[in-house]
Amino acid sequence: MNKEFNYFAFLGVLSFGYFIGLFFPDIDQGFQSLLGHRSIITHSILLPYLLYNYFKKKNNLTPLKTIFIVGIYLGIGLHLSADLHPKGWVGFALIKLPFNIDIGGLSPIWIGINAGVGLFLASAYLNQLTKRKLHWISYLVIALLVGLTYGEEEPHNKDAIIGTFLSLFLATFIYTKIKYRNLITKKEPKKKKQIEKKTKKKGSGIGGKVIFFMFAILILGGILFLQFNNAGTNKKANNQQKEQIKNWRADGVFKDEIRMCEGYIKNKYPKKKFTQFNWQKYTADKNKKTYKKKIKMWMKYDGLIRKNKTFKYVDCHMQVNANQSITFLGISDKYK
Repeated sequence: MNKEFNYFAFLGVLSFGYFIGLFFPDIDQGFQSLLGHRSIITHSILLPYLLYNYFKKKNNLTPLKTIFIVGIYLGIGLHLSADLHPKGWVGFALIKLPFNIDIGGLSPIWIGINAGVGLFLASAYLNQLTKRKLHWISYLVIALLVGLTYGEEEPHNKDAIIGTFLSLFLATFIYTKIKYRNLITKKEPKKKKQIEKKTKKKGSGIGGKVIFFMFAILILGGILFLQFNNAGTNKKANNQQKEQIKNWRADGVFKDEIRMCEGYIKNKYPKKKFTQFNWQKYTADKNKKTYKKKIKMWMKYDGLIRKNKTFKYVDCHMQVNANQSITFLGISDKYK
């Protein structure tokens, strides 16, 4: 049913509730020994659920209180949409039971269900409260602006976070609009109402369930796709990082390489009194486990009369093995 209330009060209360819901889940960080980070209590829709039922039981559920609860549901739904995409499902990413006991692989399921239900209830309660387009448009704009901004501020998986929130939010929004489209305030003829009731009994329940399951499958499929996509991306990034760690000699020139080159250069030019060894550039193949590396070096030496003369250039050739040990291959002095 429609209930009249001040539009600016609506904006303020909705935004305040949105803010509370967005940051409430991480309040558990102040009680990590008792709750653990990502507590099952705070990372759920428990808070707005208790508030709604408390006010309803006391027969004190005013329109503005409902809007406040809608905002909390919306904020928690956004926060949990982001929590579906951590760097990895370990440690702080897992949902914790009291006394910091994690639930392991059930964590993404718990977070996903609470995110979807939270966003659904936000739209459902608002839909039951008012049909005014101005309220709905404002709700959409605020939800999307804050959601996009929040997603962009996340350090990892921004696209996946925004995609998950948009999918869940828009799917639940559309579903609730369809589900509650028959809630109207105008009085209708009794015969028309009776016909609608009969039709509703015969078909609308089945249609609603079909629509619900279609959206549920769509949402679940989208979340799974994003999860697998992120898993593949993270795995690829980890493999690249491991490969870079394995091939660390391809990323620079190191002291043991310079010392090895010094020794062989001194052996090749035993009459030169070298005082300083320097390198100018190097080449190495980063895409192979075993590869050749060439360091272009120049030196300074003392002559009979003049000191610190420059000796240019010598190429020092070596092989980098899979275990990152080095094998000397030779010296070439074609730049001398």
